[in-house]
Amino acid sequence: MDLRINIDAKSVIKNLNKVIAEHPKAVAFALNKTAFQVREAEMNEIKNVFDRPTPFTIKAVEVIKAYPNRLYSKIKLRDFAGKGIPASVYLRPQIIGGGRELKRFERRLKESNKLPAGYFVVPGRGAKLNKYGNISQGQIVQILSLLGTFGNLLGAQMNVTRESRKRNKRLPNIFLISPGHHRLPPGIWERKSNSIRSILLFVKNVHYKKRLKFFEVAKEMINKTLIKNIQDAINFSLKGTS
Repeated sequence: MDLRINIDAKSVIKNLNKVIAEHPKAVAFALNKTAFQVREAEMNEIKNVFDRPTPFTIKAVEVIKAYPNRLYSKIKLRDFAGKGIPASVYLRPQIIGGGRELKRFERRLKESNKLPAGYFVVPGRGAKLNKYGNISQGQIVQILSLLGTFGNLLGAQMNVTRESRKRNKRLPNIFLISPGHHRLPPGIWERKSNSIRSILLFVKNVHYKKRLKFFEVAKEMINKTLIKNIQDAINFSLKGTS
């Protein structure tokens, strides 16, 4: 399923083709105004649906603008995120339901045979969460390093050696539990004094229910604003030529 919406004037106002052809600039302006109104509605939906979404997620919807020689605009999820996972990938399960892709550090754990095939990572009781409720990047880096899985993730070998552990007594004492090998759930655990606690847990079949009404929000806003925006823009154009 393509996670984008096209706003096409001709498909909405079938009997105004002549007027549209005579005022392409006005129609393009109206299409773009509608598209940005849809974007604003989608951003509000994201903030209402998710708990503490990141700014990157809130701004995940982008507009491809219309022009006088191309009378349609698009609303889509961003499909580029540098080294991270683009919004078009990680928001997809929230829109249509289903499973999700492995995150970057999950792929690193899998490549180093620490995360079994078919498993995903969720925060444990001892996970350090950032203000958005996600596992902190600092703790992820530390865990990958302590487990000897850092490799070239950031272009440098950062695995913790015995010597460095001796120099820094404050490094956490973490260990890995594989599925079926212990009475504890599989994951990454920390031993602290006489107790242990889970940092990351390995779970199977991460499945999301449809939560984000991406298409429904867009359709409602288009139906509410497009015709009026086109009429207003054409009337404004006509006044300028009278």
